[in-house]
Amino acid sequence: MKLVRDNIPEIILANDGRSPEWRNVSSQTEHRGLLLEKIIEEYAEYNEAERLECKTEELSDISEVLYSFTVLDDYTEQHLQRTQRKQRPVMGLEGASADALNERFNLLHAELAASPSSSERLEKLAGLLECVYGLSEAVGVSIHKIEDVRLEKRKARGSFIGGVVLLSCIPNDGSA
Repeated sequence: MKLVRDNIPEIILANDGRSPEWRNVSSQTEHRGLLLEKIIEEYAEYNEAERLECKTEELSDISEVLYSFTVLDDYTEQHLQRTQRKQRPVMGLEGASADALNERFNLLHAELAASPSSSERLEKLAGLLECVYGLSEAVGVSIHKIEDVRLEKRKARGSFIGGVVLLSCIPNDGSA
């Protein structure tokens, strides 16, 4: 069971010859919990990626999860971007080492999980977005490239806003 982009069940059905079994999240609390898990999943995939193209994809995925989390709290993408830009000089992450960015990312994720209010979550999400941008710069990928890939993937596969949880995929030929 895992949170997937909103269009993934239809894509699987159309392209993979399997029938996806899925459901929508049952509450905002469940959705937030799954988004928190998704951040860690995508971050682990980023850290495991060896090729620059794969690192770019994973950073764009983390960014999309952060934007989806923001919308769940009734903020817009522009709110997150403005907050991130305000925090940039204060956070002091520009030019930071990958180790410092990784440490800050993990700390902010833990703080996000413990944040009771949407305004506190917005601050933590903006900090995580700043870490994503810092990591992109550390591997030589522009913020604009990360955002371009994020928007391309959103157009093709959807976002994480709909709360689609993939339970399993069954081959259409009846075999398991």
